[in-house]
Amino acid sequence: MTFKDGIKQDSSCRLIVARIHHPFGQSTSDSLAIEIATMARTHLKARLIFDRCVDFLIQNRMQVPSSYRLNDLIRVGLHDRKAELIALMDDRSPLANVMGPYQHARRIRLLR
Repeated sequence: MTFKDGIKQDSSCRLIVARIHHPFGQSTSDSLAIEIATMARTHLKARLIFDRCVDFLIQNRMQVPSSYRLNDLIRVGLHDRKAELIALMDDRSPLANVMGPYQHARRIRLLR
């Protein structure tokens, strides 16, 4: 939708802006990444995160990007959360240095 498509004129010649969405840019991507990180911390599934992202964008009157771009943002957010959890497990495990690669593979299986 372009700016001209969203503008109407009423009978008193005032411009009424209707259904204008902000373009999906870097600031929108950053705010959406924060929302995805929050949802990943609550252990939501990827499909539910996708649906909530679309709702978030529509509610804030932002342009909804392609599903590929949304999936990439969600994938990166979930990967970052997984890395945080692995680092947390490494820090708190007393056998982290003793078990080595076996322990790392076990943690990866736990977080699937």
